[in-house]
Amino acid sequence: MYEQTRNLGRSVYEFPEAAGIFIPLVGAFVQLILVFLIPFLSWLEAIQTVYVITSKRAFILTVGCSTTVISFISSELRVISRRENKDGSGDVIVYIHQSKDYDGDIQTKEIGFKQVHNSKAFENMLRQINFS
Repeated sequence: MYEQTRNLGRSVYEFPEAAGIFIPLVGAFVQLILVFLIPFLSWLEAIQTVYVITSKRAFILTVGCSTTVISFISSELRVISRRENKDGSGDVIVYIHQSKDYDGDIQTKEIGFKQVHNSKAFENMLRQINFS
């Protein structure tokens, strides 16, 4: 019985044409997953983030597995850059964090208000905090 079941399995090397087809299919499948996964992750991050502007400070509140609150008081708040799309939406960056990774390369992370509907009006509201 053991001899009969032992010989049922076949090696990939017995089917070289299958390996030639299999590798591009796996590559295409991984690319397809990434094409759909990356926008989904951006959308998921966007629906879990709330921006709050008060008369004295601004907050970035992110809710997920844990809750993160980034608070900027008026003395810390300065607009570094604003990227605006054709429809007026865009990003307002207030802080750039640079650090080194494990092998010494500099990593840059922009902290700010991402994908706001009217980036120019949002920037003006942030600037009003500084003058209050």
